[in-house]
Amino acid sequence: LLDCPANMVRMSSAPRGGYGGLLGLSSTASSSQYRSSYSKGGGGSGGGGGSSILGIVVGLAAMSIFCIFVVYYMLSSPVKFDEAEAEALTKFIVRSLGDALPDPPPSAAEGGTNNNNDPKTSGGGGGGGGPVFVFGFSETDDNVASTAAGISRAYSDLVTAGHASSSVKVLLFDVLNDGSPSDTLEHHLPNYSGSKKLLRLIRSGTTRSGSGHNQQHFMNLPHPPSYPDDFDVHPWKHSSIHTLREAKAAVMASKAAGAAALVIVAPSFHLPRALLTTLSVAAQYDKHLKIYAYVGAHLRWDETVAHSQGLVVGDRESLLDSEMDRMFVYHRKGDLMRPSEALEALRRRDRRTAMIKEALGK
Repeated sequence: LLDCPANMVRMSSAPRGGYGGLLGLSSTASSSQYRSSYSKGGGGSGGGGGSSILGIVVGLAAMSIFCIFVVYYMLSSPVKFDEAEAEALTKFIVRSLGDALPDPPPSAAEGGTNNNNDPKTSGGGGGGGGPVFVFGFSETDDNVASTAAGISRAYSDLVTAGHASSSVKVLLFDVLNDGSPSDTLEHHLPNYSGSKKLLRLIRSGTTRSGSGHNQQHFMNLPHPPSYPDDFDVHPWKHSSIHTLREAKAAVMASKAAGAAALVIVAPSFHLPRALLTTLSVAAQYDKHLKIYAYVGAHLRWDETVAHSQGLVVGDRESLLDSEMDRMFVYHRKGDLMRPSEALEALRRRDRRTAMIKEALGK
């Protein structure tokens, strides 16, 4: 349906080559058929060929009007959930911004015997046997410092809590977007330096705060991730990049590695949609994977930045409207589950963890 405007544009120039092209016919074939029908009709304007063409024109006009009506309806309809789902969305957003990390393995919690180096006792998410992945969604250069700091802090918090450092991995996709011939993406994205800048910020151990991008300070984390030992790097195999595609890549990489948990990281304005997207993908491809959310470093809300492949510009507070609208639009499109379903997914995750604890006698 969204392709209707393009079809209508093509129709406006159709008389030059006849309307046959719109029906899958060449202009020559269309003209030939018209002349044939004209001859059979005795050369008069009331011939069968004239009636056929008139019918085609009327049909195309009716189709165009219908497409315009549908597009108008979609654009003018309210971009919001109903009252019940709006309430669920509010709860979901609060939960996403204050989510807990997966529990450490029982050995660490019971007596602190975990040496943080034995992967056999390091399973994530309340006793699972696989690794814990920490994944940061791609952000523009204006916002990437938030994600980098969040990844480092999430990793450090997991190890500090008792997870073996050998079992906690930073999941990273190598995205090149520097304008060189080796670029990963088909079209260069503005204000986005790819994964290189994210990795550079993580390795620096610094974060940015305040009103400008030049105010840096060291985080002094007790267990910062070390490159390359604490990273699981994969090539980016797509010609474009967006939240849904990244979520699917992270879930599939976690599934392939047998991960027990996936901790996603994003700035506060992006995290709710990122979590809703990841939960929706996991529901399709890996229902047993436990998804957690970790908010990136806080940034000024009144600072003008670029977002969404560098194409949306505004202060960070104004980006909230776009994020809220997208959650509804992408849900209506079929890409995202309802907020109430996402809430239930988080509750099931926590119930599973509680059942494991109970089974272990904790």
